[in-house]
Amino acid sequence: MSRRRHIAFAVVSVGTASVGCADVPPPLWHRLAQGGAPTGAGGEGGGQGGAMTPALPVCRGLDDRDCARVEKLSAGTWHTCASLSDGTLRCWGSNASLQLGSGETPQAIHVGPQRVSDLSSPSAVGLGGRHSCAITANSPMADGPVWCWGSNRFGELGSDDHVYQHVPQPVGIDAMRVVAGQSTCAITAAGKVFCWGVLLNGQPFDEYTAAHSATPLQVEVPGRVTAIGIGSRHGCASSDEGVFCWGRNVIGQLGNGSVDNSVTAVEVSSSIALPIHQLSAYAEHTCVLGGDPAVVQCWGMVPLSGVVDTPTTLVDQPDGEVVQLEVGWRHDCVLLADGRVQCWGDNHVFNLGTTAPSSTVPVDVHNLDDATELACGANHCCALRATGDVVCWGSNNFGQLAARPAVKSSPTPLVIDLDLE
Repeated sequence: MSRRRHIAFAVVSVGTASVGCADVPPPLWHRLAQGGAPTGAGGEGGGQGGAMTPALPVCRGLDDRDCARVEKLSAGTWHTCASLSDGTLRCWGSNASLQLGSGETPQAIHVGPQRVSDLSSPSAVGLGGRHSCAITANSPMADGPVWCWGSNRFGELGSDDHVYQHVPQPVGIDAMRVVAGQSTCAITAAGKVFCWGVLLNGQPFDEYTAAHSATPLQVEVPGRVTAIGIGSRHGCASSDEGVFCWGRNVIGQLGNGSVDNSVTAVEVSSSIALPIHQLSAYAEHTCVLGGDPAVVQCWGMVPLSGVVDTPTTLVDQPDGEVVQLEVGWRHDCVLLADGRVQCWGDNHVFNLGTTAPSSTVPVDVHNLDDATELACGANHCCALRATGDVVCWGSNNFGQLAARPAVKSSPTPLVIDLDLE
């Protein structure tokens, strides 16, 4: 039975949506010390149930016999996941809050990839800072059950409790796409938006008194929504009626030319280039690929540009046809049709994939000219190459590059060994 509640997003103090200090659970390490590893709401371990199919070795080169190929990449703040053709979801990086979903106890860094337990053939994946979510639908354009695991301090797993989970747990709604931050939001095939976790209601965030919901609440966005992105305290969505944002707006995150917070979705400035082809958000800024011909526009706290309160076209555009747009913490990247990846913004941990200084001008990632897929986290990015290899660059402070801790960061894309340990 669905636990979904249908309310206007402006009503944020319903049931357990707003809690005080006494209601916020203690940190994960405290609860594990008191009671051991968490168990799922659906019984021992949770998940889809049934025996998991054996994981195949990763294909090398053009040989695809008795092996699995990477089909999709997803990046969170400090971890990354790859969906493979054998139905496995393999993740690496930080597991401090159980966000790798392998059933193991928490680890600050997990260098080797881990298979997400009790989950097969995800059609969509969304990774946050300390939790992960996936959808298991029959096709990428259909609704399917939403599953989440990892941190649940603010109800970001949508399980109507605050228990951290080390394997996927059902949220209780069906959706087509999912995105995650400290909140989680999902889009249904009908174009409706549901969010849970920290409420993007425009209020200042405090880790002890943050208003939140442990069950999905509908966000009323005009029109049929096709794309969504969420930052630290704001959300933006593109629909057939325009682009709308809600939440915190003190540095222009809502893109409507004001600094007024909003608990309801407001339309961004008319300076936005339509139609919208892609939308991506992270931390305090949002970018879109829009218009015909398409251009990249950004607003909020834009890397190296400061506060921009309306959608503004980048002065220096990528020098090729953009097929994918990814937004990081203080850098942004695009995948071009010719297989190159270009990035701009801060480069203090080589997140631009080069040793060059920080730059507002898009620069090519070193030694990468055959990329087919791109995913970026806070300070790292990963790409799928035409050869089938996955490469990552930038920060490795939590094992995002699947490299040993001695490697702090890398300006050169490193090949990730996705065979399971």
